[in-house]
Amino acid sequence: MMSKAGILAVTVGNNVQGHEKLKVRVWDEDKIEKDDLIGEDEIDISEVISKNYIDAWFDLTKDILEFESKGEIHLIIEFIPK
Repeated sequence: MMSKAGILAVTVGNNVQGHEKLKVRVWDEDKIEKDDLIGEDEIDISEVISKNYIDAWFDLTKDILEFESKGEIHLIIEFIPK
């Protein structure tokens, strides 16, 4: 199991409607070959805005239409209005 932590600030415009999604993609890092997509998920921005804070695990799939989990990612997302 790999564990990396970091902070990423995402700026959105003033006209966020709430139906937008934040797409999270996780890639491996290869030194010789090209990096491979491990999986991805989409988070509803409306949920982040309504709760102001989310601390949750998200399933990663190779494709949004695919349902088989390729792993999980733990995200803490906070909405801070301007």
